[in-house]
Amino acid sequence: MADATPPTEKPRPSPGRRRDKPQLSCTLCRRRKLKCDRNRPCGTCSSRGLSLSCTYVPQSSPVQGRRDSAVAPGIQARITQLENLVVTLMNAAPTPPKSLSPLDTALSDSFGRISLENDETTYVSGDHWLAILDGITELKYHFDPETSPLEEEGPKLLYGSNDHATRESILASLPQRPAADRLVSKYFNAMDMAAAVIHGPTFLRDYEKFWSNPAETPIMWIGLLFAIMGVGALIQQRQSQSAANRQMVEVYKEMTVQCLILGKYTKGVPHTIETILLYFSLEHLVAADTRVDNWILAGIIVRLALRMGYHRDPCRIPQMSPFQAEMRRRVWATIVHIDLVTSTHVGLPRMLSASACDTAEPRNLLDSDFDEDAVELPPSRPDSDMTPIIYLKARNKLLSVLGMITDLTTSTSPTSYGDVMELDRRLHSTHSAIPAGLQLRPLSQSIISHPDIITRSIYLDLMFNKARCILHRKYLIVSRSNMQYAYSRDSCIDAASQILKHQEVLYCESQQGGQLFSERWKMTSIFNYDFLLAITILCLDLNRDLELASSSSLHEMPAEQGRRKNVIHALQRSYNIWTQTTNSSREARNAVEILRVVLEKVKRTPISGNGNDPSAKDATHVEGAGISQPSQTPISWTTQALTSSPGENMEDLASTAHWSTDFDWDSWDADLRSQNSAQLSNMERGLMIFDHDLTESDAATGQGGTAFE
Repeated sequence: MADATPPTEKPRPSPGRRRDKPQLSCTLCRRRKLKCDRNRPCGTCSSRGLSLSCTYVPQSSPVQGRRDSAVAPGIQARITQLENLVVTLMNAAPTPPKSLSPLDTALSDSFGRISLENDETTYVSGDHWLAILDGITELKYHFDPETSPLEEEGPKLLYGSNDHATRESILASLPQRPAADRLVSKYFNAMDMAAAVIHGPTFLRDYEKFWSNPAETPIMWIGLLFAIMGVGALIQQRQSQSAANRQMVEVYKEMTVQCLILGKYTKGVPHTIETILLYFSLEHLVAADTRVDNWILAGIIVRLALRMGYHRDPCRIPQMSPFQAEMRRRVWATIVHIDLVTSTHVGLPRMLSASACDTAEPRNLLDSDFDEDAVELPPSRPDSDMTPIIYLKARNKLLSVLGMITDLTTSTSPTSYGDVMELDRRLHSTHSAIPAGLQLRPLSQSIISHPDIITRSIYLDLMFNKARCILHRKYLIVSRSNMQYAYSRDSCIDAASQILKHQEVLYCESQQGGQLFSERWKMTSIFNYDFLLAITILCLDLNRDLELASSSSLHEMPAEQGRRKNVIHALQRSYNIWTQTTNSSREARNAVEILRVVLEKVKRTPISGNGNDPSAKDATHVEGAGISQPSQTPISWTTQALTSSPGENMEDLASTAHWSTDFDWDSWDADLRSQNSAQLSNMERGLMIFDHDLTESDAATGQGGTAFE
């Protein structure tokens, strides 16, 4: 069978006319009589935005040309028509402004960061730590997606087997009741989400009924039980490092998925949302790193909740009891949290629109305050009552402002600095209104506080400072050339420094003998994004100092030099912490690489505060500047004071930690060269390759500031 003639082939000339010369230029260049460099696509078409229309006439045999000449003209005419339409549409598009001021260019909305590596297409917004790294030349494109030996298996609901279990096989997987009792108890006594998703007394009544007659229990409720036992087993596994508990977690996850499928979870039968929420918690807690799969799973939860009407306040549903209405409000508050946090972690806009939801916040009530038979809900307890729900309410008030901030920063429409400052005022006001029992206090003043309360207060402060970083990040570099935005740079650096203080405290106090040792099972990937965001912001600002210093353009006050020293020491301590988990976490490896590159650059750049400057001794002889290498055992810290004011000096924390008192740049250099000589060499080449990007950014900001999103 003969091959079809390509659309762009011309019919052969009649026998009475001289044969055409072979066409070597592309079709568009030949038609417009333009010079063609014969690349595919050619440079001329690429510069005109016509890369997809850049085609070449294949050199066909005479036989093939005669065979297909009848169909070629019609196809060619159609292509010509489409090309002309494209050109017409391009010419009709609104003409962009002829020129933008350097400030407009620096503050213009960023497209974000898109990667097309390894047959994958991934995008993150400009707020994500990966996009922020584009402002550091040596690290630009350094962390594109790669196949990692630490790649984890995705959620079983998305990637599980097609062998669906029967009800009988699911019930056969249940442990004996004493074992189940212990796991259920572990869940209700340790899980933050317990009261927000499940009403304890009601569950216990259903639990007794189940053991009396398992065969008559709805399969979705059985899935809920498996999810609860899975979380309980995970807590046990984290506390004992038992391989048996690890296997138990996987079994209970699998059974939860089988119950969701057998119960047809997309139909929204009773207990569906609660079961899939706890299943999400299981997948989220076992993940060492942020996984886009969990964000997709969160999307399923959001869609199910919308389908079941959780986004509308139950007061509009007369047939719904006060008990059901209140539990739906609690569940919805949890879903809003999951949506925003997972979306932020993967660098994408949130899925829920605040304008489409009117569900009221839940009341501050204990489970014992109401039950299924309640005709009317009791009034809300005062904020001084430290119930699990008061934490949920305080968290979601901060989330509401964080949602506004991410809406602003991911918007494709221009935003004003006045909008930024208005959100900043609202954020600080909301943070100040956190109930006193959840306000951040120094650890020395929290020795009688329950570890769960301490962890919650730290998490709320992390959320507050993360919101500050996201809100002001866009103005971090441009503030160097326009003092109007100096507040934003100060806010970014201060907030990022506070986040790294929390990283230090969480790591230290979750060790054996620490105040948060019982909470160490919660120290998962949920915190990694905040810590990565903090180090990239501080590295970006520090890198700008180094760029200016290398060109002798850095002029600053002594206070600025002191702040830079504190930043360097904070990054050194963060490096030490990240190295402890590089064998199990891809994000930890990325963080270590970022910090190595920037701190090595600090060492070799003459600037006040590093090893090559006469004042370097003072900068590196600060207590708390030591770095242990990945092969060493974890460092030993004493309890640090946790400051409650974001503006306090970084040295307050450093002075309470027992680190080595001298930072040995020679050892640092030797370690880098032995472990990363090839990587550093590649990054040096990247510095030359991408130097033009930095030059263009310098022109945009007016004094060498990187014009990033």
